[in-house]
Amino acid sequence: MRQPEFLTPVAQAQETGLELYWLGAEFTADDAVFQISGNTQLIERDGAPPGLVWYYGMRKPAGGAEAIVQVHADGGGGDEAAREALKRVRGATSKSVQVGPWEGLLYSLPAGTRPVNQYWLFVDVGATVAIVRVPSGDTGIPGQDSNPLLDPELLIDVVVENLRPYPD
Repeated sequence: MRQPEFLTPVAQAQETGLELYWLGAEFTADDAVFQISGNTQLIERDGAPPGLVWYYGMRKPAGGAEAIVQVHADGGGGDEAAREALKRVRGATSKSVQVGPWEGLLYSLPAGTRPVNQYWLFVDVGATVAIVRVPSGDTGIPGQDSNPLLDPELLIDVVVENLRPYPD
């Protein structure tokens, strides 16, 4: 039996002591199923603990465009750099949110004709900050997205229900 491709970067991250959080091997949002892909990456930074990025791809029963979700596990300040960069995006807004037992910060980024092109949800889970990035899924129809997680209430519900330490 072939091992999942994400195990190598996960093992490398665990060797550094990074506390990993993920959304599980798959999760459901609306009628879409998001499954972890083999694109999980260890992000190394000079003089700082690494981060890990989990990638999830969407399968939708009725077909449609692909949508992705990224979950970053970061214990070394990369979340602060990301927040500073998001503050400089024209039209970006942020608000504090409650994410189950955790405090969170939700950034909304517009683009073109879309009032929201992507969300970044920062969740402080202790030694790690989990960052859930949700870009739009392009359907080719102006104003219509294929990523159900562009609904902020659904995004927070999915994170509350599924965010947990790895391995679960």
